[in-house]
Amino acid sequence: AGGALHVVFAVPLNEGRGVTYTRSDDGGATWQPPVVAFDAVDAGWPMADHPALAADAAGNLHVAFVRGSGRGPFPPQEIRYLRSTDGGESWSGADGAGAQIMVEGAYDDPRLTFFGGQLFLLAHSVDGGLIQRTSADYGLTWGYQQFVPGFQGLVGPVALLEGGNGAPILVGLAKDYADTLAVKVSAWDGSRWSLRDTYDVGNALAPDAATQALVGVA
Repeated sequence: AGGALHVVFAVPLNEGRGVTYTRSDDGGATWQPPVVAFDAVDAGWPMADHPALAADAAGNLHVAFVRGSGRGPFPPQEIRYLRSTDGGESWSGADGAGAQIMVEGAYDDPRLTFFGGQLFLLAHSVDGGLIQRTSADYGLTWGYQQFVPGFQGLVGPVALLEGGNGAPILVGLAKDYADTLAVKVSAWDGSRWSLRDTYDVGNALAPDAATQALVGVA
C-alpha cells in the first residue's frame, strides 16, 4: 500500500503478548520501530493470535485478530478489529476506543481484503462453517454477520487470494457427508460468493498439510 511493506504479527503468550505492527518504506531494506497495536497484557487476555492485515484505497490499515483461551484444548473466544488512519502510528476500533468485537464465539483465523470499495472480513468456525462481514466505509461501520455458502465442513483456515481481475477468491479444504476431502474454490462476483469449482481429493491428503498448501495451489 502506498509503496510500503506492512507487517503485523502476534506474540501469543506470556509477557509482551499482543499484536504488533511494523513497516518498511524502502522495499524491506530497513524497518520502522514496531508499534504495539494491541496490548493483551493490559487487556487481561490470556492469549492473542492469528492476526490478519489489509490496506484500503484511502490508505487506512486494518487488522483483525483472535482472542484465545490460553493453554488447554479450549476454543477461541472472539475476533477483534483495529484500524489505523495514520500509517500505523496509532490503532483503535472504529469508534476510536479499544479493539472492536467483530465476531463472538469459537471463530478463528480471520482473513481481510479490500476490493471494489468494500472491506471483507472472513473467519471460520471450529464447527466448520465460514462467516463474513463487510464494510463499505473503510471499516467505520460493518454489515451483519453472514454465512458463506458452499464452505461447510472446513477442516482449517481458508486462503483469501486475488484473482486475475483483482476480485477476491476463496479456497478451502472441506469434508463432505461421506467424510472425504474436497478443495473448494469460490469467487466474488460483485455482490456474493459464487462457488466455481470443487476438486475431490478423497482421503489422499492429510488435512493439516493440504490446508497449508492451499495458497500455493490457488
